[in-house]
Amino acid sequence: MQGDGYQAPGGSSSGPGAGIAAYDWLDITIGSDTGGSMRSPGGKQGVFANRPSTGAISLDHVLPLCKDLDTAGVFSRDAETWSSTIHTWYPNFTNYEKYPERIFYQNASFPDSETEPGSMLEEFVQKVEKFLGSEREYVDITERWEETHPENAPSNVTDLLNTVFRSSPFPNSFR
Repeated sequence: MQGDGYQAPGGSSSGPGAGIAAYDWLDITIGSDTGGSMRSPGGKQGVFANRPSTGAISLDHVLPLCKDLDTAGVFSRDAETWSSTIHTWYPNFTNYEKYPERIFYQNASFPDSETEPGSMLEEFVQKVEKFLGSEREYVDITERWEETHPENAPSNVTDLLNTVFRSSPFPNSFR
């Protein structure tokens, strides 16, 4: 971690994430995301980052980590540059004509609203609810997983998430 605390690594794409945050002469940087490698550095650096759907852009000639989860994304310091870049990169990007009507919200692992981060998150969600004219629908992910998981999958979602790379097509990705 850097001495100022603002360029902490946060995933395998922490280099481009820290680079875009540190160097104003960069307009965009490119990273990859399999399990959070763009989203984590983007959040820690306070920059725009995306994790598009797998297959949104070709990864031909890229050494895979997990071909079923790998994707490439863009970091930028400002929304306008980020938006124009992703619209160019992903020509089939959908422009939605209406906003979502429902917000699914899982709060079991979120920060307590009595803490500063929790209070900020709660304020943000309330603003989204107001903007969309909807209320969040609470979802218990653990309970939902236990009710619907495939027979051959772990019955506990935490066990699943702790083994997602190990039990995914990872070993077959290096062909």
